[in-house]
Amino acid sequence: MNPCPRCHHPRTRHGCAPCNNRRRRTARAQLDHLAIDAAVHTRRPTPGLRPAERRAVSAQLTAHGVPAHEIARILDVTKRTVHRWRAQDRATAAA
Repeated sequence: MNPCPRCHHPRTRHGCAPCNNRRRRTARAQLDHLAIDAAVHTRRPTPGLRPAERRAVSAQLTAHGVPAHEIARILDVTKRTVHRWRAQDRATAAA
């Protein structure tokens, strides 16, 4: 059996904190682009989107000119959240 490359534990999948954190980061980094596209094109509430996916949908809908209250309804977030995401995206683009 191969040892863990991060902490050298004898088993590869053993559940130590550094290894679990790495698995979580990897899972978070992968967006479900099919779900994002479906939410953008149908413009209906889409349950099960992760926060990063909701933010990607918000950015795409904003680019299509959809108002903040409509994006908030689609993503089941507050209108203030959509405005905050837009402001953060503008600040990132300006930097």
